[in-house]
Amino acid sequence: MTQKLYCYVDETGQDTKGEIFIVSIVVTKDNRYEIEKLLEKIETETGKLKTKWSKSKRELQSAYIERVFDTVVFKNSIFYSLTKNSKTYKDTMLVTIATAVNMVKTKEKTKASVFIDGLERKEILMVKTGLRRIGLNTEKVRGIKDESNAIIRLADAIAGLVRKKVKGAPYAEKLYLIGIKKEVLRPL
Repeated sequence: MTQKLYCYVDETGQDTKGEIFIVSIVVTKDNRYEIEKLLEKIETETGKLKTKWSKSKRELQSAYIERVFDTVVFKNSIFYSLTKNSKTYKDTMLVTIATAVNMVKTKEKTKASVFIDGLERKEILMVKTGLRRIGLNTEKVRGIKDESNAIIRLADAIAGLVRKKVKGAPYAEKLYLIGIKKEVLRPL
């Protein structure tokens, strides 16, 4: 029996010209539709709604992330990598995806469906080939818009949170530590 995993990937930092680059990944199992509905409920209840992380108010960001970190279903399912002084964006993203999947998988035979924010159609084959070369069996690779899916919006929020923490924002540091302590947020 093959295990199926679903990876939702976002990144931030290309605008820093390699100073920092962050890849965030949310990995789900067969419960991805339930998780999407749960995240939509959290977005509504906290007032964050479908707003991108960078465009939402700090109070709404904090309320949203705290609720996610308090929800048991997210334990060991949210990952990020931080690279400094490097422009190896695609390689970093590929290795981060493969590492996250390997940390979540419970069966040797695993296939991953990978959804990457803003991935263009012409890049899909390169990503799929790159993942297979480093040993990740993919079922599909697709680009997705963060406005269209609650799980990719969570990946966007995590990338934004880690970026704020790296830049020294005290509220982001506090939220980050909560995520680490509750074993929801995992650095790679």
